Amino acid sequence: MTKRAALYLRLSAIAEDSSSIAAQEATLRAMADREGWTIDPADVLVDEGISGRKARDKAVEAVRRLDAGEVDVLAVYKLDRLSREGAPALGPLLAAVAKPGRLFVTSDGQRSDNPSFRLTLTMLAEVALMEAENTAARMRTAVAHRHTVGKHTGGPAPLGYRTAPHPDGGKLLVIDDAEAALIRASAERLLAGEVGVAGLARELQRDGVPTAKSPARLARLAGEPWDHLDRGVWDATTVRRLLTSDRITGRVTHHGRLVLDAEGLPAQHYPAVLEPATVEAIRAAVAPSSRPKPTARPVRVLSGIAFCGACNGKLWAGTGNRGHVVYRCMGRGCSTPAHILADPLEAFVAEEYLSVAGAWPEVRVVETVDTTTANELADVEAALKDVRAAQATAEDDEDDDALAALSERSAALRARRKALQARSTETRVETFPTGRTLGEAWHADDDVEERRLALGRALDSVLVQPGGARRGRAGGVDLSRVSIQWRPSHDQLGADEGESRGPGDPAKRRAPRRSASA
Repeated sequence: MTKRAALYLRLSAIAEDSSSIAAQEATLRAMADREGWTIDPADVLVDEGISGRKARDKAVEAVRRLDAGEVDVLAVYKLDRLSREGAPALGPLLAAVAKPGRLFVTSDGQRSDNPSFRLTLTMLAEVALMEAENTAARMRTAVAHRHTVGKHTGGPAPLGYRTAPHPDGGKLLVIDDAEAALIRASAERLLAGEVGVAGLARELQRDGVPTAKSPARLARLAGEPWDHLDRGVWDATTVRRLLTSDRITGRVTHHGRLVLDAEGLPAQHYPAVLEPATVEAIRAAVAPSSRPKPTARPVRVLSGIAFCGACNGKLWAGTGNRGHVVYRCMGRGCSTPAHILADPLEAFVAEEYLSVAGAWPEVRVVETVDTTTANELADVEAALKDVRAAQATAEDDEDDDALAALSERSAALRARRKALQARSTETRVETFPTGRTLGEAWHADDDVEERRLALGRALDSVLVQPGGARRGRAGGVDLSRVSIQWRPSHDQLGADEGESRGPGDPAKRRAPRRSASA
């Protein structure tokens, strides 16, 4: 009677000395032909890209078929193809071959009908386990070494980077200019409050930007055609992980902890796409507790600019008794709170603004902050976080020596943090003309927030004295009780980016050109 054989084939995840699946199958089929065994296509079971130290579905199924008598023979290329888990994992196989008519064979001559099979199998299984553990140890050592010398540990380069040859062999990471520019622009817009992570995800998906491990990006990095390939899917979580990861700062982690340099600070392994201080700011911005709360008060063009002449408190916009929008003082303890109809006041201030500042040049203000201190602080905070994690481990292990050393390191880091926090930060402010006047800019954009910021760049505050129509009535508005406090000159346009300092120096105050009723 012709025996039925099953073939089990496996290609390791670490395939440096492995025969290909096709080569394994060819060898085993040749052996089956010599023995006169038949092989049903459904009995060719393959686990590809799976380590021999892990349980594998097809290997378990192959042994089950032999044990159940669905096949008479189980053939594998070598024992370590079936398992590298050691002798304890051989129980099901030994139970199967103990049954009459069952045969297990390997291409290198191991057969279960050999009297010494059980002893040989156990010994080979332990050798295979030892080899697997040694290989894993070599891989861990190699990865750790690559971390210490700044080499890439393998796999696709993170977004913002591409691989390049390392002078000492292997690969290193260098900036991918196109991806880095996109990441920096996204970070800048997120921190400016222009868009959130969900909005960025929608934009990246709309623009067809490939995700880190998408086939399209891998082909692009390899210099191959990629327009026709899948570009992956962006979502808010993907964007958040990208912009808050340590690797985007040129740092690397090993076993979940940052790799540190000789001073106990995060080691810089490759150029940063985003500075550590920027990443910390993004982490704070996207934290649930930092998400902006909706305001119940409507924003008007003079919000944050109009003040009460009695108490110098801000005037708040709201709806009056007759449905008209008014600015009113809400300050507690104000003896005579000012209030005034919003529309006439805003029209008057706009006319004054265009009359006085309409011909002034519009400028764009750029603040450049020296981030050296902020980046050093971010490094110290990361090192302190690492120390706290190490202290928790040492406490669990009751390692007093380690705890003492970590305590000294923590004290040194806290002292460094205190010194950095006391260091002043240099900020450079530059102004650049946009090529148009403030009047042209005003008429080009009727957005309330843009106009509010434009007013704030030219004038410091609008002071409203108490008086005018009686409360509760929308009668006449006496604009003679309104005075405008201008910034000293158009050279200071944008000095505070539209943030009013409130009424102060009377020398900067300019009375209105006229009084009127509205």
